[in-house]
Amino acid sequence: MCQSKEDILLWLKEFHEASASLNAEYFIKKFFNDDAILQFANNSIIKGHENLIKNFQKQFDSLDMMHHEIEHFDILPDRIYQYAKILYKVKGDTEIISIPGLAVFHKTKDEQKIKRFDVFCDPSPLTDKIQMIHSAQ
Repeated sequence: MCQSKEDILLWLKEFHEASASLNAEYFIKKFFNDDAILQFANNSIIKGHENLIKNFQKQFDSLDMMHHEIEHFDILPDRIYQYAKILYKVKGDTEIISIPGLAVFHKTKDEQKIKRFDVFCDPSPLTDKIQMIHSAQ
């Protein structure tokens, strides 16, 4: 059964709610295939649940909050393109950091889990803030 644009939007919102839980194991196991691939910004490619969980949990452990505001998305037969603003709050800080980004979800409309996830953004405002907070402790 082909999903509607509304169904895809619901899936995207559930995906982002799972990431906002800051629980990497829950997030990865619910939305990524066992051998899924992540290409985040200019970082090395990461493959497989275990490595994805380690990668995301390392970032999540530095955060008090992460929230995605979906601006728009486009659906192709084998992928979804989404533009969003991601809001972050680092533990030990009050500033909300906003980073725009484009994500490519490699999945068909009928699949619930993604095969590959590509994220194009500049995470340096977030990584700089995390480094600043950690060095001050």
